[in-house]
Amino acid sequence: MHNFFYSEGGITVPAAHAQEAADRLIACGVKAIWNFAPVHLDVPEHILVQNENMATSLAVLSVHLRAAMKEEKK
Repeated sequence: MHNFFYSEGGITVPAAHAQEAADRLIACGVKAIWNFAPVHLDVPEHILVQNENMATSLAVLSVHLRAAMKEEKK
C-alpha cells in the first residue's frame, strides 16, 4: 500500500465553512491553500494562501470576450 501526501489543497465551499475546511487541510499536512471562498482565512504564517475572487475573474473574462468579439467583426 502506498501513502499519498498532498501539499496543496483547494477550498470551494461557502464562506461560512471555509475556515473549517482550511483547518482540516492544515491538520492533514497541507502547506498551500487555493481559496475560492469569498472570505479571509486565518492560517499560521507557514501556510501559503492564494485567494481567488470569482467576480473579478468573471469581469476580466468578460472584457476579453468583448474585445475578441469586436476583433471578429472587423
